[in-house]
Amino acid sequence: MELYLTEFRRYFMFAAVAMAAIPGLVYILKHWVEKLMLWLFPPDEIGAYIVSKRMEVKSKDKEAQTLYFLTFQYGLFTRTEHKVKTEVYALNAVGDRGTLSLRNEKFVSFKRM
Repeated sequence: MELYLTEFRRYFMFAAVAMAAIPGLVYILKHWVEKLMLWLFPPDEIGAYIVSKRMEVKSKDKEAQTLYFLTFQYGLFTRTEHKVKTEVYALNAVGDRGTLSLRNEKFVSFKRM
C-alpha cells in the first residue's frame, strides 16, 4: 500500500508541474508562431488615414470591457474598421495619415507619417 501511495504522489507531482508549465509553453509557442508568420508572410502596407474612432463598452457579469476601433480610408472610397489595442487608439487621432499594415484584412499596425 505504501508503495502505491509513493507512486501516486510521484505521478501527482509530475502532473501538477506539467499543468503549471503548459500555459508558459503555450505562450512561448504562440509568440514564435507569430514571429514565423511575420517572416513568411509580411503584412500588406497601404497608405491610409484615420476617418473615425469609436469605443464599445460591453458588460458581462458585473465586469465592463472596452473595445477600441479605428476606421481607415485608403484608395478613393475604401473604408475599413478595425479593432485595435488601447495604446494604438490613444496615440492616434482622426485625420492622422500613415501606413496601415494588414494581413488577411486584419489590422497589424498603423505608423503615422
